[in-house]
Amino acid sequence: MEGGADMKRRILAILLVVSMVNSGTNCVWAENIGAERVAENVEELAEESSLETKDDENKQKEENQTEENELEENEQTENKRMEEDQKEENQNEENAEEKSQTEEQAGENNRSDLKEEEETDSDFHKDENNMETDDENAVNEPVMQKSIVQEEQRIDSSQEETPRNAQSENDTFTEGLVTYQVNEDQTTCTIVEADRTRTDAIVIPEKVRGYKVTVVGKMAFDGCKFKTIQLPDGLLKIEYSAFQNSELENISIPDTVTEIEFNAFLECSNLVMVKLPAGLKEISSQMFRYDEKLQNVSIPEGVKKIEFFAFEECSGLVEISLPDSIKEIGDYAFLKCVNLQKVKLPKHLEKINNETFMYCEKLENVVWPDKLKVVGDSAFAFCHSLNTQIPEGIQKIEHQGFLETGMIDVVIPDSVTEMDLRAFQGCEQLKTVKIGSGIKTMKNSVFSSCDELEMVMLSNKTEMIEWGAFYNCPSLKKIFVPKSVTKIENEAFNFDPKLEYIYYEGTKEDWGKIEIGEYNDSLLAETAKILYNQNQISNDEKEWDYKVNDDGKTCILYGKGSKIETTSYENLVIDTIDGYTVTEIGDNAFYNDEKIKSVTLSKNIKYVGENAFGECKNLEKLTLLSKNTAFGMDSFAISVDRNIKDIYYAGSVNDRKKYYGSSYSVGNSSARWHYQSDDNVSFQYEYQVNEDGKTCKITQADPLIYDKVEVPEKIDDYTVTEIGEYAFQFCYSIEQLVLPDSIKKIGRYAFCECDGLEKITFSKNLKIIEENAFRNCSSLIQITIPDSVVEIGEMAFDGCENLEKVILPSGLKKLNRYAFACGENLKEIVLPDSLEEMSECCISGSFKELTIPGKIKIIPKDALFFCEIDRLTISEGVEEIEKNAVRPAMYGGMVKAISLPKSIKKISEDAIGTNELYVYYAGSQNDRAKINNMDSLVDKASWIYKTNTVPEYNYTLNPDGKTVTIISSNIDIQSKIVLPDLINGYKVTAIGDNFFNMQEKIRQVIFPKYLESIGEGAFGWCNNLNTVQFPKSLKYIGTYAFDVTSLSSIRYNGSKSDREKMELPAQEDNPLNLVEWIYNYDKSDVKPKPTTSPVPTSTPKPTTTPDSGSGGSSGGTAGETTGQGTISGAKIGGRAEDALRISWDKNKKAEGYIIEQKKNGTWTRIARIADANTTTYRISGLSAATTYEFRIRIFYFEGSEAKYGKNCNVSGKTNPSTISDLKIGGTAVDALRLNWNKNNSAQGYIIEQSQAGVWKRIARIEGNATVTFRVEKLSDNVTYNFRIQSFSFDGNIPLYSEWKNISGKTQKKNPNAVKEFKIGGRADNALRLNWKQEKTAEGYIIEQYQAGNWTRIARLEGNNTSTYRVEKLNPSKEYKFRICAFAFDGSRPIYSTYSTMNGKTNPSKVEEVKIGGTAVNALRINWKQNETSMGYIIEKKEGNNWKRLARMEGKNVTTYRAENLKSNTTYEFRMQAFGFENNTPLYGEWNYVSGLTDADNVVPGSVTGLKIAGRAADAVKLNWDRNRTARGYIIEQNKSGKWIRIARLEGNYTTTYRVEKLAASAACQYRVQAFNFKNGLPVYSSWKYISAKTLPAMTSGFRIGSAGKDSVQLSWNKNASASGYIIEQQKAGKWVRIARIEGNEITKYDVKNLQKATTYTFRIQAFGFDGNTPLYSSTSVTFGSTKTQ
Repeated sequence: MEGGADMKRRILAILLVVSMVNSGTNCVWAENIGAERVAENVEELAEESSLETKDDENKQKEENQTEENELEENEQTENKRMEEDQKEENQNEENAEEKSQTEEQAGENNRSDLKEEEETDSDFHKDENNMETDDENAVNEPVMQKSIVQEEQRIDSSQEETPRNAQSENDTFTEGLVTYQVNEDQTTCTIVEADRTRTDAIVIPEKVRGYKVTVVGKMAFDGCKFKTIQLPDGLLKIEYSAFQNSELENISIPDTVTEIEFNAFLECSNLVMVKLPAGLKEISSQMFRYDEKLQNVSIPEGVKKIEFFAFEECSGLVEISLPDSIKEIGDYAFLKCVNLQKVKLPKHLEKINNETFMYCEKLENVVWPDKLKVVGDSAFAFCHSLNTQIPEGIQKIEHQGFLETGMIDVVIPDSVTEMDLRAFQGCEQLKTVKIGSGIKTMKNSVFSSCDELEMVMLSNKTEMIEWGAFYNCPSLKKIFVPKSVTKIENEAFNFDPKLEYIYYEGTKEDWGKIEIGEYNDSLLAETAKILYNQNQISNDEKEWDYKVNDDGKTCILYGKGSKIETTSYENLVIDTIDGYTVTEIGDNAFYNDEKIKSVTLSKNIKYVGENAFGECKNLEKLTLLSKNTAFGMDSFAISVDRNIKDIYYAGSVNDRKKYYGSSYSVGNSSARWHYQSDDNVSFQYEYQVNEDGKTCKITQADPLIYDKVEVPEKIDDYTVTEIGEYAFQFCYSIEQLVLPDSIKKIGRYAFCECDGLEKITFSKNLKIIEENAFRNCSSLIQITIPDSVVEIGEMAFDGCENLEKVILPSGLKKLNRYAFACGENLKEIVLPDSLEEMSECCISGSFKELTIPGKIKIIPKDALFFCEIDRLTISEGVEEIEKNAVRPAMYGGMVKAISLPKSIKKISEDAIGTNELYVYYAGSQNDRAKINNMDSLVDKASWIYKTNTVPEYNYTLNPDGKTVTIISSNIDIQSKIVLPDLINGYKVTAIGDNFFNMQEKIRQVIFPKYLESIGEGAFGWCNNLNTVQFPKSLKYIGTYAFDVTSLSSIRYNGSKSDREKMELPAQEDNPLNLVEWIYNYDKSDVKPKPTTSPVPTSTPKPTTTPDSGSGGSSGGTAGETTGQGTISGAKIGGRAEDALRISWDKNKKAEGYIIEQKKNGTWTRIARIADANTTTYRISGLSAATTYEFRIRIFYFEGSEAKYGKNCNVSGKTNPSTISDLKIGGTAVDALRLNWNKNNSAQGYIIEQSQAGVWKRIARIEGNATVTFRVEKLSDNVTYNFRIQSFSFDGNIPLYSEWKNISGKTQKKNPNAVKEFKIGGRADNALRLNWKQEKTAEGYIIEQYQAGNWTRIARLEGNNTSTYRVEKLNPSKEYKFRICAFAFDGSRPIYSTYSTMNGKTNPSKVEEVKIGGTAVNALRINWKQNETSMGYIIEKKEGNNWKRLARMEGKNVTTYRAENLKSNTTYEFRMQAFGFENNTPLYGEWNYVSGLTDADNVVPGSVTGLKIAGRAADAVKLNWDRNRTARGYIIEQNKSGKWIRIARLEGNYTTTYRVEKLAASAACQYRVQAFNFKNGLPVYSSWKYISAKTLPAMTSGFRIGSAGKDSVQLSWNKNASASGYIIEQQKAGKWVRIARIEGNEITKYDVKNLQKATTYTFRIQAFGFDGNTPLYSSTSVTFGSTKTQ
């Protein structure tokens, strides 16, 4: 029997049905069942409830009663809610219809599950938690469901085929697998949904239930799995997303369909084939987007448009043919169709829109339409396989139109007028480009990054090349640049390697006018050969690249061609090429050609262009067969060491002087000139006679002299007493110099920069060497300056970087600034005792020993700043050492030891400042206390008193005050080292740690006879050390003292037993135990022959004596082992900062050991060891650098009684603690500063550096107060590894802490200063700055001196740039520039020092050049005065050459007469202004003019161009063309029928004449003829006639005759010469005509409609006619006012 909960659920279901019926809800099944069916179900429920058991009957009744009450209340509530809902539905019909459709569909689909329908009701959901549910009872649903289904079937079967009138609008029904919705017309329906689980084919009927299927609704088949769908004929429309995301494979759309909305087939990933209907007009957006398998789309004729994204990522498409009806293709239409290979475009298409075929990577073939005008933004971008020709007719290629396509040869048609930026960027296979005439601007990056582009032919209409147009085109070798180009922007041609050929349409002067921006290195590189006056690119493969001149016989050589062989031009002879005589070598012709070794220039070569052989690094020999071949700037310039060694010259020395002066444009300054001419007059010296009239001074030497130079004692009978300033400067080739004894003075800069000078023999009478005299003579090695010299000027030998030894004059009293700042190679200089004064940086070098004389009271600031000195001796008498006098530690100071006199009174802070300094002081410790302002590092140094001698070895006094420990060496390391027994009277008993560590030069060492200990690592890593001799006194050798050596024998002065007492290193593989010891060795060989012993197998074991047990002394005394219960060999076997290890020899009697430690004066057991074999014990938990006492004894048993041996005492000190807080405290280019915390447990510190994988000691610091160390002489921008440990002593035994490691990186070194900063080119408004590329730079900064300040004008990234053009300058003005290199150390910018240079611009171009007069044999040239010039040069063209006519000094000249010309001949002239920068001539741009001389001895031709050029009331002006065959003109006037001469004009340049004193409106006739002379008689041309009428006279008497309040009357006198009058009124500032009066009789005119009380202005003009030509007189003006009333 069912429970109450089940019954409750069923009753609620019935109530729901009743409620739906009563409320009129569109529920089909509820509407047809009605209340009767509900009653039947109630009876069934009652019968079922009567089956319950009697036991539960009463209880059930109570529950039923309660439930009925609740149901009644719920029913009332539900009815009330339904009424409210109905009201809402009436108010919002659309919402109600949607709700109704939803409920109806839900009822239709869920009739079999009433429970599910029940749960969809929102109100019942509210009580859901209070209801009981029983899924198992769900199978016992009431019979009502079955009845409902049966009733539905009955109703469906009774339906008719035609639509029922009773059916409401928008009815939805399901037929088979498809749901339909009736359309508004009640005759058709729309497919709204289909089954999403079935995978088979489906056929849609034409009619369903009488409704014709006309629409596939939105998303109807979205996500369906049907493979094939057959759509019915009669279908009209497919709405958006109808088949989206379905698994459809093919579909045929009936031709009745005329509209398919967007997304219709979006993401149909299995769709292969589609047949589109014939009536379709548009393929909507995203229709087939992402249909990756779509292969076949039949697009019918009639489609006019394809919308955006229509076929995006249809990767199955291989070929598509678009019908000609299409006129528009939307953006992205075929985007990423990666397998599309061929496209036929419709013939009416005018534009391919943005990204239409972008990423179609396999697209190869495009059939272009004839009417196409625009290729849109990225239309074919990334079509890597596309290689096509741009069709004629295209007008514009937009941004990235063909980006990264597979184009190989691009020809831009003339029809294209615009290519947008990046149009062909990244076309990696592109080889050639030809630009059509429609392109005026090459846009940004249009062909950038085309890696294989080799040749570009620009249009002769191109005017501008924008930024980056050909950026990063490394294969571009040839380009044609038209004359029309006026501007090339930044980086247009920035790539490497550089262009080889530039074919330029214009002249060299034209090229100079082009505005070229920054970073066009490839265009401006010297390797780029510019061929002028070209009209195309030459593609001929030939051996030589040349151009035949106009004469057809000569040529200009531009360099080697593509077919040249190496061997054919390494020894280059330039004479003729292919039968043409070479007369000129073009700019950059052979620039940077490293194969050329020698060059011979024939006598026919007139000019060698700029940089023609520049940077030819292997060119050593030059032969000039002409005396006067002209050379352009830097024809043979080279940025590295001077290369040309020999020049063979056809002329003499004087010829060279005449044509080349002392310039270095030919070869270089170090080349040796060999002269062919017999006229080999010496041109070596210029001189100036002194006032005495007997002696002279050499003022200038021939800069090209070389080898050994012996300056003569006399020149032209004048005794040479002085070498003048700059006299031999830049004589690079002098190797030896001999000065005669007559020389007394060498002037400033006299031999500066003579960098080949190796040896000097000075005059014995020389007294003065002035400043900079031998500066930068970098080949000098040794000099001896005679004692006669009393003065050596500042920087006299500065920069002599290879100078090693200097002997100064004995009487010298002062060393000036930088006098011998020679650098680290200067090893020896002896300062004379006479020296009284030193100056800043007067010496720089690297010295083993240097002594400062005692007459110098103060060693000034920076005096020895750049010196490295091992032993510095300061003599008695010196009182003060100023700051930085000796290079301080922070700048890499390396003074090891210094001797201070007792006279010293003050040592300023940072005066010496070396970390490991040893001071040997003549005074006492009390004297030391009197020294003022002691340098802190000097104060912390190791001081030794009462000695003023710096020993060979630095040492420290031992605590006994009588012996010393030697620490380091002040002398050069030799292969054999004999260490002294005594130093300054002290016995040497110890050698410090790392004393000679890592000295590979040492092979043998003999140790001092009093030596007791050798420190840790003292001779470690002395790889070649093979023999040592130890004294008998030696007691201790530290760990690693002789590790990594080549020891083969040890010579020992003691016996074997003595050796056994020695404490050797406690380490594995101790090398001292692995070599032969020779005992009782005495180097004097007086003692008996030494004995030897075999290599011991283990370390000897020293013994100790037992203690009484009362504490005893530390350690034991050596003795034999007794075996009677006494410990032997007890010692400290190991140490740490918190532990000590005790070791001892095994005792045969012992059964164990007892160890005690002395704590607070009491012995305390710390261990009992019950193992007799144990012979070591570690005590931990100790304090660092603390001495502890221990004692040890054995125990054993006799029977049960314990017996104990005697105590053996041992003491030891723990190691100091490890360094803490170690860090890099500061960085520099060549140094790092290490900082750490003070270690109170230490007596000092040891610092090591890892070098080539080996740790090498770099510092040993005594005392623990020093907590910083500067490591110097490092390389820049390098990471270094260091470690540091603290040390202390246990007696004489050194103790060391654990190492603490750290690494640090030095700062990057500032870039080097820019070299060879110079003027590379000039214009009147610009200067080109050139410099040598600096490898250490990452860029350059250029500044210009403006208004008293340096102003940055450029910051150039990268170090490849070596030129910069400064523009917008004024002509003939000197400018000052400076340049520095910059780089980055991480993110920190670093800069070089500045290099400064001056440069002057050229004069400006001469303006208004014209022919000012002509004659039979002469022409006059006139021009405007040029304020920027110092004179003018005029040249005349003769054939193909220009010949100078005149050079005129002064800017005020403005005319020149060219004479001795031929008559009736046209001549071409050019002129330029010139000026000077020092001795360098500067030239302005050429300006050209031509003129025709007058004809002579010929009959002149008739006058042409005769016309009336002007008229007046009393005159006419006649004009005619100039007649070159005439000497003058005759003019006649017809007066009363007779011709009367009115003028005879001399010269043919006057072509106008004014005929005056004529009557107004008078008609006259004139005639003109030319005349000349022939054989002394005049000859005339025929007459030319013309007639003209003068203007009417000006009308007189014009005035305002009378005036009213709104009118005035104008009147005037009759003008007899007029045909009428024109009257104008001034309105708003303009003259406006108000009347035209025909005839001259009327003399009045009323002007009306004026404003009262207003002033008006009028004018009148008479008019007449000359034929049909109107003539107008001058105007008469009047004004007046209207009345107020």
